[in-house]
Amino acid sequence: MSVFGIFRNGHMSPESWQEFGAALSAPFSQGTCEAIYTNEFVAANPELTSAVDDQTREDGVSEELLAQFAPLAKGDTILVVAINGQPARPAPDVGVEKPAKPAPDRSSSGTGGYGGSGAEPRSGPGGGRGMGRGGGMGRGGMGGRRPAPATAPRPKSEPGSWELTAFLYSVGRHQLTGQVDLTQRGQDIDAALKTFVAKLGTELPGVPCRGWDASVSVDSESIRKLAAP
Repeated sequence: MSVFGIFRNGHMSPESWQEFGAALSAPFSQGTCEAIYTNEFVAANPELTSAVDDQTREDGVSEELLAQFAPLAKGDTILVVAINGQPARPAPDVGVEKPAKPAPDRSSSGTGGYGGSGAEPRSGPGGGRGMGRGGGMGRGGMGGRRPAPATAPRPKSEPGSWELTAFLYSVGRHQLTGQVDLTQRGQDIDAALKTFVAKLGTELPGVPCRGWDASVSVDSESIRKLAAP
């Protein structure tokens, strides 16, 4: 499994992997998995990451975008984590045992799985599948600016609530194959994050994290062309 990075509140957030990476890596590594979209990557690739930022702000993290990065991935699956809302306090170290308090109004669900055993994510008009705001598929649906499928409207997030969604993209199949969701309305982030991480580990059992091949490059123009009509 190779980690792409964290899509947070409508844009790629390279600094968020430093904040949440150790906790989210727990099912796959004793340390922190190597993510590609970090502050170091942004500093070393300003033109490319500018194109990625423009693309993801419009359409979320789409399958087409991940396909451009797939040749760099050393793992068979690319993991993207979407965060919507603001946790009440910083992410904990999940390796430290703390008394778990039940979080009020917490719900979690997982769909799909490693290798695509679950239901396929729905695709919007135009065929694009993007991961966007609210942990959903693109802003207002898949494809960002493209119209969303006719589904029930999402309730507005309550103050202090936040959502985590892990998207799994198959390098071999070139498509999303599953996702894991958690909505947290309480303030017990310790318990919420542990629940999410445990569920993520269940979806990818025994899968180690792999890094990225720095010798392979991505053309920034190919990213910008994704937004072309």
